[in-house]
Amino acid sequence: MKEKYLVSEIAKYFGVTNDTIRYYDKLGIISPKKDKNNNYRYYSRGDIICFSYVFKLKNIELPLKDINTMLNDSSLKYAASVIEDHEQRIDDKIKKLQQLKSVINDYRKCFNNAIENINVIKLSENPNIIYREIEEPNGSVIENMSYFQNLTMMHVPLFTFCIDKELFLSDMFYNNVKESRKYYKYALSLKDEEELISKEDFPHKDFNIIKPKKWLTSVVKFYTNKDYSAILKIREYVEQKRMEIDGPVLLRAISFKNNIYNNCDYYEVYIPIK
Repeated sequence: MKEKYLVSEIAKYFGVTNDTIRYYDKLGIISPKKDKNNNYRYYSRGDIICFSYVFKLKNIELPLKDINTMLNDSSLKYAASVIEDHEQRIDDKIKKLQQLKSVINDYRKCFNNAIENINVIKLSENPNIIYREIEEPNGSVIENMSYFQNLTMMHVPLFTFCIDKELFLSDMFYNNVKESRKYYKYALSLKDEEELISKEDFPHKDFNIIKPKKWLTSVVKFYTNKDYSAILKIREYVEQKRMEIDGPVLLRAISFKNNIYNNCDYYEVYIPIK
């Protein structure tokens, strides 16, 4: 094994660029020593061992400033504390990524449900739904979202139109859905897949809860300001089957297409049935 190594040799040995080795030198992490015979700067065999240590720490995403301190100016106790702090940061990242994955999974299920059930009307026993109305005119989606974030970070509520059952069954609704929209209430709603409402500390005063025997569900597509007939087909189905609605009709927004030629929205429809 050689005694002295050039920057290019160290870089090749560890599979990095010459600039990376020079940058570590600039930071003072590992610096070569000048040979008095030819004024060249060389790394030693001992430096190779140190570089191996440095790259292992870098591979676990430890900041270079911490690596520098651990290598040049610290005790084992300090090194242990740095690693423990870094482990906590990694745990926090994992938690956030798990939350993000859960939210992405919600969207994936929403989109797949829309693909499979567009205009399909069926009875189902879905989870209870938790919702919170956005009070007008000063209500804030962000402010109301915070109530749900206090409940769970694993799922995100959907913007929801709440239609009183009396309005849904009225002649005005049947004859002019577009005009009836001004009577909709705005809300955020969440499927209670985590059984949140069964917890002792659930803040019942902050939310409305729908726990029907059955849900009549579908997915509808509205052409903005043009065609809302899909919801009327569900209304007709309710009347034909002589179903008794047991609460507000929920239109949960899942996707939007917004362009000058063809605006359309997709909604999950949830109707509580006795």
